[in-house]
Amino acid sequence: MYDVMKVLRDGAAFYGAGKENVIRCNMVRDLPHGKGVHAYYIDELGNGCLVEKNLSINCEWPVLMHRATNNIIRNNLFISGGVSKLSFSNCSGFVMDKNIIVADGAISVDNQGGVALWTENLFFSSTGQYQGVPEKVQKGDPLFVNPGRGNYRFQSKSVAPDLGIEPLDLSALPSY
Repeated sequence: MYDVMKVLRDGAAFYGAGKENVIRCNMVRDLPHGKGVHAYYIDELGNGCLVEKNLSINCEWPVLMHRATNNIIRNNLFISGGVSKLSFSNCSGFVMDKNIIVADGAISVDNQGGVALWTENLFFSSTGQYQGVPEKVQKGDPLFVNPGRGNYRFQSKSVAPDLGIEPLDLSALPSY
């Protein structure tokens, strides 16, 4: 999914609410920078939803969750050439499990209390700037094999497999 959110604001490449929706195995790339542009967005009353095994590239705000409860964000890879922001506004009961967030700028988390469980996530800001990121989140380079060529498998020295993070299988995705 690309070339979206060029006119409207407060939306996403994947936007939803409701109960028990699944957003799995998608790629979002090159979203416009600015307020209200997100890759994955679960809105009001979203409950029991799963955001899993997705990739976002060049999306400054990969995750916005708003007034949603008891959702799972698991085994995703979010890469930004600038800052990266995760937001859980008026949320509760979220699980953030085995995600990798990589940014060339700061990584920030708004309302980390909206997440009840942070397990085995790996965040890497090349500038070393982390704002609102829970202490229990591991920080470090995931050591991808060749991210410039879309190879997001892990080098042998990566800590990601030790955290139980599986590399995404991108073979079904179109080349970009």
